[in-house]
Amino acid sequence: STTGIAAVEQAGTITVKGHVADSAGEALIGVSVAVKGGSTGAITDLDGNYSLNVQKGKTLVFSYIGYKVQEIVVTGNVLNVTMKDDSQTLDEVVVVGFGTQKKVNLTGSVGVVDSKSLEARPITNLSQGLQGVVPGLQISFTSGELNQSGSMNVRGTGTIGDGSSGSPLVLIDGMEGDLNSINPQDVENISVLKDAAASSIYGSRAPFGVVLVTTKSGSKGKAKVNYNNNFRWVTPIVVPEILDSYSFAAYYNEAALNNNGGARFDDPTMQRILDFQNGILKDPVPVKSDGVNWEDSWSKGNANTDWYDALWQDHAFSQEHNLSFSGGTDKMNYYVSGNILDQNGLLKVNQEKFQRMSVNAKMNVSLTKWARLNVGTRFTRTEYGKPTKMGSAFFEDMPRQTWPVLPIYDSNGYLFGNSNPILALQDGGRTTSQTDYMYQQLGLVLEPIKNWVTHIDFNYRSKRYDWHESTYYTYVHNALGEATINSKGNTSGVRENTERTDYVNLNAYSEYGFKVVDDHNFKVMAGFQMEHNKWHAFSGGRQGIIVNGYDEIDITTGVDYKGNAVTPTIGGSTTRWSTAGFFGRINYDYKGRYLAEINLRYDGSSRFAKGHQWGFFPSGAIGWRISEETFFAPLKKVISNAKFRASYGTLGNNSGVGRYEQKETMKTTNYIMNGKLVQGFSASKMINQDLSWESTRVINVGLDLGLFNNQLTAELDWYDRFTTGMIRGSSISSILSGYDAP
Repeated sequence: STTGIAAVEQAGTITVKGHVADSAGEALIGVSVAVKGGSTGAITDLDGNYSLNVQKGKTLVFSYIGYKVQEIVVTGNVLNVTMKDDSQTLDEVVVVGFGTQKKVNLTGSVGVVDSKSLEARPITNLSQGLQGVVPGLQISFTSGELNQSGSMNVRGTGTIGDGSSGSPLVLIDGMEGDLNSINPQDVENISVLKDAAASSIYGSRAPFGVVLVTTKSGSKGKAKVNYNNNFRWVTPIVVPEILDSYSFAAYYNEAALNNNGGARFDDPTMQRILDFQNGILKDPVPVKSDGVNWEDSWSKGNANTDWYDALWQDHAFSQEHNLSFSGGTDKMNYYVSGNILDQNGLLKVNQEKFQRMSVNAKMNVSLTKWARLNVGTRFTRTEYGKPTKMGSAFFEDMPRQTWPVLPIYDSNGYLFGNSNPILALQDGGRTTSQTDYMYQQLGLVLEPIKNWVTHIDFNYRSKRYDWHESTYYTYVHNALGEATINSKGNTSGVRENTERTDYVNLNAYSEYGFKVVDDHNFKVMAGFQMEHNKWHAFSGGRQGIIVNGYDEIDITTGVDYKGNAVTPTIGGSTTRWSTAGFFGRINYDYKGRYLAEINLRYDGSSRFAKGHQWGFFPSGAIGWRISEETFFAPLKKVISNAKFRASYGTLGNNSGVGRYEQKETMKTTNYIMNGKLVQGFSASKMINQDLSWESTRVINVGLDLGLFNNQLTAELDWYDRFTTGMIRGSSISSILSGYDAP
């Protein structure tokens, strides 16, 4: 009404019209225009125009996907707006070797995963979280055991050398570590370095890629407390559907006849199978004429058993709890977290179980304006238990040793048959392991002059692994209920193994960024790295457990089931290895358009003989941001980012070489001296003094694209990897030479 219009005008409301465009002047359709703090709003039409009634002095908020939000105070009737690109995607900082770079300036092939990608997945370890997320990173699991960590490779198998590892180097906050020893919710981001240009800065430890894990840190602000949990039930998938016993026997007989053999299940047995299925017959296996022993269940059994249903539960329960504290000031920030995971397996008997407990703490302190101290510590304990008989062979034997005609229990209620998997799992003992990881990190960052930054990092990791296996006798019963030791379960004993690993790492490097003229940007870096690793193991075992459940070596008899004495087993070993390396990197860019990078690495390894211990491994990469060229401007609305990159580099590998291949090793030998047999030592093998580095050459060509203001991105890579100098065992007659082959 006229009265209403007058009232609005008196309140200072005006009609604001305008046009919204991007930086190239193209109209933007569907931009949201809203009054801040109110419910009034509009969107731009096909021509980028809008109209809105609003009071003078109010603030309009313009927002559109891929562009920065703008807030503008209304001062008149016309308000045209140019939206600015949200360059967050381009400005994203990516963790690379010994530093960070803007993603847009990368010349190597690097895959990035953020914490949001991990939080959206129901995972129990980081290997599961990375599976299928990064192109070229292949993670596979070969069994369903709860403690399996998965095997990794980047871009496929890189070597066939004996003992050589084709897995990528895993670094957690700059220190080598186990990917599955870390709580996934502590992860901030992950970078996967795929080609030589990206990973060569890490030298001989990274010939097949690098996985860089950065954990969360605190930030300035009030203390934050976060608690979350999840309760989950897992179910088995793709469970085989088992034939009923009659169908199985009929198919088996037909297959046997087609193979020019006779029927395994005769007519009386086939009839008993039907009678058992129909409830007419109760005995799953007939008794022999002697009235004592059972007939052969493989040909006379008439049970109707679904072994998969008997062994596996429909679901298993797991739970996880996470608690974290974070906060900080201008001078200091901190992050402390704890995690507990309790996971149950799907077995119905002697259930598999996995538990993990971890505590993580990080603190960053500004000592002065030019010095910062970083301290981190992390402890992880995992505990795993399973039936001793649940090895890899168990899953392989399941399909061929669990015929449906075989019963679980005999007529007297005893577990039946020497091949009964439930008997082996339930009564055959239990294997447990406990793994403790302790990580300690101390870092000092110095910047006495602007853009000149020096890092000194000291890292220490210890790992303690304890493994305990108890094996019990299992018993089978005849038709009278009399027990005898199972021929496939006639071992009783205890075995134990303890391993301790101590790893020390020092990284010291300095970098300086500067400009020449206005648009020529340089960044140079040089450093030194040292590693030392010591591994020690001790094992022992003895047969003859006296009482099941009291599974200690010192309360075993030392005899087998026949009463014969068995010599206890005992073993131990200690190995050490060290590496040292000098490295450098030069980065150059002109106007952020033309990019170049050179990496140099000079590595030394204790595994080689003198004269072959050191190797030089360079790499280089170039990049061209085509989208920054003036001739590309007409395409920017569709292709917002386009970058061509190419790299070439060589990488060294020493993991396939034994710890002491370069040393003369000894073995015990018996001699006749003065008519008596005595023990001495002799050289054990020949030495290949020319043993040296395995080398991998990698060529990579790539194209990075960002479409529609980087709402759709793509990375295309072609690579060629060629490995030479792979180390394989040789053959030589020890009878003729007296030595083992090198």
